Amino acid sequence: VKEKSHEEDPETRTLRHAVLLIQVVEALLHALEILPVAIVGTRSERGRVILQIAPRESPRDDVARSVGERNTADVLDRLFEKDDQGIDVEWRLSSSGGLGGRDAGDVSLRFESVEKDQSGRTVYEFSAFELPAEDDGLFLRKYGDHGTESLIRRRLRTTRALVEQRDLVTLFSDPRRNSRRTDTPLAKDEFYEDLDEAKQGVLEDLWTLEPSYFVVGPPGVGKTKLVSEVLRRKVSVDPAARVLVSTQSHQALDHILKATRRALSGNADDVIIVRSPGRDDAVSTEADVRRTAQDYLRRVCASDRFAEAPLGVQSGIADLEKAFAQDGFGTVQRRDARDAEGMRALTALVLGSANLVFSTSASADIERLIDESAQFDWVIIEEAAKATGPDLIAPLSLSGRRLFIGDHNQLPPFD
Repeated sequence: VKEKSHEEDPETRTLRHAVLLIQVVEALLHALEILPVAIVGTRSERGRVILQIAPRESPRDDVARSVGERNTADVLDRLFEKDDQGIDVEWRLSSSGGLGGRDAGDVSLRFESVEKDQSGRTVYEFSAFELPAEDDGLFLRKYGDHGTESLIRRRLRTTRALVEQRDLVTLFSDPRRNSRRTDTPLAKDEFYEDLDEAKQGVLEDLWTLEPSYFVVGPPGVGKTKLVSEVLRRKVSVDPAARVLVSTQSHQALDHILKATRRALSGNADDVIIVRSPGRDDAVSTEADVRRTAQDYLRRVCASDRFAEAPLGVQSGIADLEKAFAQDGFGTVQRRDARDAEGMRALTALVLGSANLVFSTSASADIERLIDESAQFDWVIIEEAAKATGPDLIAPLSLSGRRLFIGDHNQLPPFD
């Protein structure tokens, strides 16, 4: 008997199509941030080249007009004259106008001033160390925007979780449908007594209600303290517990990480805490997963077991420890292929072993955990109202129990 092909249920299909539509719109809006320009004048000044740039006609403005967005001239005016949003931004002049586009001939620019040329036309002056190799079909774009396309691709890949995890679809369509009470006991210890009555009630409620719980409150009422107490309590009850804490912003992530360390106080050494790298792989805190991996390597190299290991093992571990020590964590552009593979493997091992993982929703580490079929006892989304649906899917797919913290009035979705 031939099995019937699996048909996607209407609820899943509707949600999946909505997420895909959001990604299409987001890709379009990011593409409109790439501005077609022309060089209308140049001069030398103090060892640098001053480029006078003006908007040029292109299909970009037709698309912008069709979706109610500004044309190139208005965007430049808004960026550099009215709102000053582009003054402190790193820019590049590129011959590539596509999402993720990056050309070897791109020229780095620094904004200098807004001027008028002899005909009275507004021009935007940028300084550079060189002229672009080509002067036709140029685009002004923000430095680092090449990561946008990879981010969208990553989000699209994670939408498969909507098909594979039916409860995730239910969470978005009807959060209360599968709610149920458990008989999980809550210890009313001195930490519990240190909370005010409202937080005590919320803690009791979220501790016994699954799979999802939502905490809503304005800034300053102690939501972060509540989250740190949940984390402290979870690892205290179960030393093998694994919890993922995810936010959209790095600042919020570091804030809750610090609060959690304070809550754990003397027990912090017994808990493996790691944080995904910040922007451009920059090290943000001591909990950075690469620094944690490096620390474990140092301990291994100083151990008696290392001294007793075969010389080949000692040499391999020592080489890996040296690679970590010499790496700039985001500042070194090229690594030996073997070193890079070893570093990735070790950081993946640490990430998969940690009790508490702190990561932004757009982090590549989240996708890595999904690919490895990792699962957490709990996933906590801080500043949940600030994240868009596609941002939430990836971290939420890593656990069947979810806690949302946020305030939809104070922190609307980022985009």
